[in-house]
Amino acid sequence: MNKRTKAKWLKALRSGKYKQTRGKLQRGGRNCCLGVLAACMGVNPKEAGGSVKDHRRDLLSKKYEKMFGITLRQQNRFSILNDDYRRRYDFLKIADKIENAKLEG
Repeated sequence: MNKRTKAKWLKALRSGKYKQTRGKLQRGGRNCCLGVLAACMGVNPKEAGGSVKDHRRDLLSKKYEKMFGITLRQQNRFSILNDDYRRRYDFLKIADKIENAKLEG
């Protein structure tokens, strides 16, 4: 992921503009952290999702994975933080994890 994309994603997660959901890129006007990535890059989160067929139902499709520069492993890591009901990571905590992660390729 390039620095500009990462900075844009972090800003969006910290903006307070997005409400959080779990288990889907977008549901009822709310987004998961990956849905926020899609939205801040100008892509409708509902269109950015993968399919059951490619085992990416609640992750970004390969097309957008490549476009945004995020690996499947990174998506899994951040979606777990977003969706884990025991930890209850909000967007601010997830942004801190993303900021400290080595995403630049």
